[in-house]
Amino acid sequence: MILAALFCSAVLGYMAGIRQSRPDAAVPVKTYVLDLGLIHLNLTVGAMGVLVISLLTLLFASALLLAAVASRRRRHADVLRRDITAQKRIEDNLATSNQELELRNREVERATKLKSSFLASMSHELRTPLNAIVGFSDLLAEQTAGPLNDKQKRFVNHIKQGSAHLLQLINDILDLSKIEAGQLELRCEDFQVKDALPEVLSTIRPLAMAKNIQIEQKMEMDQYVYADRVRFKQVLYNLLSNAVKFTPKAGRIDIDCREDGNSVRISVTDTGVGIRAEDQAVIFEEFRQVEGPAGTTQEGTGLGLAITKRLVAQQGGRISLESEFGKGSRFTFTLPAGSRGSETPPLNEPSRPLIVVGEGCGKPLILVVDDETTARELLASYLCPEYRIAMAQSGEEAVKQARHLRPDAITLDVLMSGGNGFETLAALKKAPETANIPIIIVSIVDQKQVGFALGAVDYLIKPIRKPVLLETIRKYVLPQSDDDEAILLVDDDPRALELLEETLRSAGYEVESVRSGTRALEVLSSKLVSAVLLDLLMPGMDGFEVIRHIRQEATLRELPIFVMTAKNLTGDELLVLTRETQALFHKNGSWQQQLMVEVGRILQVRKLAKSAGQS
Repeated sequence: MILAALFCSAVLGYMAGIRQSRPDAAVPVKTYVLDLGLIHLNLTVGAMGVLVISLLTLLFASALLLAAVASRRRRHADVLRRDITAQKRIEDNLATSNQELELRNREVERATKLKSSFLASMSHELRTPLNAIVGFSDLLAEQTAGPLNDKQKRFVNHIKQGSAHLLQLINDILDLSKIEAGQLELRCEDFQVKDALPEVLSTIRPLAMAKNIQIEQKMEMDQYVYADRVRFKQVLYNLLSNAVKFTPKAGRIDIDCREDGNSVRISVTDTGVGIRAEDQAVIFEEFRQVEGPAGTTQEGTGLGLAITKRLVAQQGGRISLESEFGKGSRFTFTLPAGSRGSETPPLNEPSRPLIVVGEGCGKPLILVVDDETTARELLASYLCPEYRIAMAQSGEEAVKQARHLRPDAITLDVLMSGGNGFETLAALKKAPETANIPIIIVSIVDQKQVGFALGAVDYLIKPIRKPVLLETIRKYVLPQSDDDEAILLVDDDPRALELLEETLRSAGYEVESVRSGTRALEVLSSKLVSAVLLDLLMPGMDGFEVIRHIRQEATLRELPIFVMTAKNLTGDELLVLTRETQALFHKNGSWQQQLMVEVGRILQVRKLAKSAGQS
């Protein structure tokens, strides 16, 4: 419409110009129709009228143009206002979302803290009473409180089995929770597989021997791995214990270790029941258990393989399974290869007696003779700390060490590579300097008549239990305790104190018990003690504060401190305990043997240091 008005005004202006160029001409009279939309005007004008109409039309068109511009500005303003409103609404929504996200993050942090607190509480509250159940049932089974009849022995064994299963379930759930919460701390280091393997086999071999299962090791070379040593042993133990569990009697388990590029590959192969194809895809899930050929399910928590897979993955490795139902399984896991370091062990190093506990003290010395490292270590763990231990891995070495060390007794295996144990027995009885040493045959071969005929004082058949071995040794060698000072026990739980008292007294130690940190400091200020065995979680003054007070006293800075707790420790707490104490034990049901070894070792070192200082 604006263009039409402009065009009309231009035409009228042109006509007016023509009229003005002919002043002498007659003024024509014209009738014009002005259409303004709803308004129609019939105008009869002359040349001046045309000019006026032209001007009016131009003014009207300008007005319409200005109105259109104003309308467009209003629309732009409305759009801008809407954009600003929408932007503000978005910003408000974003701010609200951020607030909600922050609130949820705080809720997640609070839930994580509550979970950590729950795990710590669960660890302490469940493990502490269960520790007492396991410990006292062990003491009853060992008959330290008196002999048991057959029915009582069965009942005690039921208690031990049930408590061990419950403890394993608790430990597995706690481990899995730590892994899923990202709270599992790994302390990776370079170490040789062959150094960690015997520690696992010393626990596995008795289980395998009970089913007459043969365990073979295949090592390509001395492989180093970079991993957490404790978790590595846990992975290997889980796989080997499963292999023993699902392998029938007279079966076989192979352990293979090889280098694989930048990794080390460890395989555990068994001749067991195998795993069905449909179960192989879910075997590493939580609470999954393998069914046997008859549809039976073995005992277990169903968490072992799930934890194993996560432990391997967190250390930079992977685990896989190959299995054929009814013929056996092979579990293979890899870990990063470690550095070999600059030191290499000397070749052809002459064998030397290994005194693992109490060297140089007055305790009786037992020479353990067996060609298997794990068998020697198992017997040594049974005999510590009541006796000092020397080891020999062959008959020839046993004769030499017996002549040099003059042990108070010898345990001798019959089947050894490179010689017959009966020949060693005859040689020891023939030599005047070793003829009177009591020799106890400990073998898987039952040839008692031959052993007794050659001079053995007793004959034990493998697998052998700790109480049987100790009872047999005590027939011929009495344990001696040269500790003049008592061990101070500090724990607010009377059941834990009673268990510690029985455990240490049965090993020949004097003990004194208190139930608070304050009372412990009072005893230390007035009496001499040989060591302190301390719990961490106590009301009032906790264990960390007790340790700090002890180390601040000049006369107590060298006092051995042993810590036993069910608390889940942080990295900083572990650093403090590593720096200020001699040993740390967890209340997980397997601390007694470790405690005896460490107490015997530390106290003997302390006595030797005192003797050296007095001489």
